[in-house]
Amino acid sequence: MTSTTDRMSEARSLVRKPYDFTVKEAAGKTHIPGLNGMRAIAVMLVIIAHYGFQDVVPGGLGVTIFFFISGFLICTLLLREQEKSGTIAIKAFYVRRFLRLAPEMYVFVGLTALYFFVRGVPVELGRAFAAVAYWMNYYKIFNLSSEGSGIHWGHLWSLAVEEHFYLTFPLLVLALVKVPKRLMLLLTIILIVCPIYRAFTLIENFPGHYTYYASEARADSLAYGCLLACLARYSEGAVALFRRFANPALPLGILVLLATLVLRNEFFRETIRYSLQGIGIGMIFIGLYYGSLGPVLLEWLETPIADWLGKLSYAIYLWHFILLNVIDMEFGVADMRALPMGQHLLLTAVMTVISIALAQASYLLVYQNFVRLRRNWGSHAA
Repeated sequence: MTSTTDRMSEARSLVRKPYDFTVKEAAGKTHIPGLNGMRAIAVMLVIIAHYGFQDVVPGGLGVTIFFFISGFLICTLLLREQEKSGTIAIKAFYVRRFLRLAPEMYVFVGLTALYFFVRGVPVELGRAFAAVAYWMNYYKIFNLSSEGSGIHWGHLWSLAVEEHFYLTFPLLVLALVKVPKRLMLLLTIILIVCPIYRAFTLIENFPGHYTYYASEARADSLAYGCLLACLARYSEGAVALFRRFANPALPLGILVLLATLVLRNEFFRETIRYSLQGIGIGMIFIGLYYGSLGPVLLEWLETPIADWLGKLSYAIYLWHFILLNVIDMEFGVADMRALPMGQHLLLTAVMTVISIALAQASYLLVYQNFVRLRRNWGSHAA
């Protein structure tokens, strides 16, 4: 297991040599510096927005960052496996993903359902099925009228989007990776088609917030991460461009993200915004891993607290939202924004600490008990 000190030393060494995915993985390492730190930032954006600060904190951007990281990491691991063994063990991949994500989620759904049942709140079977079957995004699209009562579990929609990616993308990699240009071409087509499709759904008045929740409408948020992983691995020309423009790419990527938050036109927000955010996040990744300032930022992203929060980010995401139901039922606080600012800030801090504590318990009692089983299916998890 790689220690925190080793990871920080690795990040510091990047000052002398820009990050190279292929060199790093040839050494047999699976840890990519900074990813846990970026997960920590993403989950903090999400929970602070959900706790009543959505007008100033972009929670949706946090979700998009999660999508990009998932695409980038999963594609990197799949490509590495194919190069190492000549194929991709699809069954083992599916089992590893299930054992990584499902146990904590099922425990979360079970315990929260039990709590609300004891409190006399009915548990809708359709909503429970959507939660455990990774179908919550489409449940939300077609059942928005039921969102105002009972147990929401609505935030599980993003886990459904990622699960649909896990089910389909490895098959595409297996079919196309022997000719990497074909895989990169397919990813490029996805990046082009998705915003066009989102525009079509708006024009045709698809139900709910279709462009935000539907897996096919958000596929490009994951595909941007996948394409960056492919380019970094297979395109010497792209890597040369990354190194040449890495320093301006980092601040420019941040500016692109800020622009997507400032522009409030509804058509833009539902169509092109996700594309520009994918490009902006990709530019930040290039700046982090190839630019001169990146190693300093990576060292910050590798600090113990950032690494810890990143490891807990999945469980934090699971548990944080249900606390809104609890304070509504127990204290009659239906909207935290109605509270005086001092009380709002204090309650946000308390709920954030509780979310992290619940996540730590989930990590120790659930996640850790499945690590050994995952290793039996080829996982390198510590």
